[in-house]
Amino acid sequence: MKSIHSQYGYLLEIPIILFISAVLLGVLLPNLPDMAGKIVVIVVALIWIAGLYYMIVIPGWQPGAESPSRLGKFMRLILFVAFALLILSVTGAYIFYSK
Repeated sequence: MKSIHSQYGYLLEIPIILFISAVLLGVLLPNLPDMAGKIVVIVVALIWIAGLYYMIVIPGWQPGAESPSRLGKFMRLILFVAFALLILSVTGAYIFYSK
């Protein structure tokens, strides 16, 4: 039986923050003026990029970390860059093509 202490280092708060920021963006964005909406989108995009960096590149405790099927450091970095580019492209499209 594993000790509870083996789970130290993993912050469940990060996925919760990402979820809450996405819900708030969905609720607030239609009701905000154009410039304030763009600022909120940028802030949420930065929150998501930072959260994904923590969850993908430098994760704390990982369930089953001993498993050989886990992604290596290089593959985690590539996965993070792909997600970050996706977030940045959607954010940029919203900023430049909205009203």
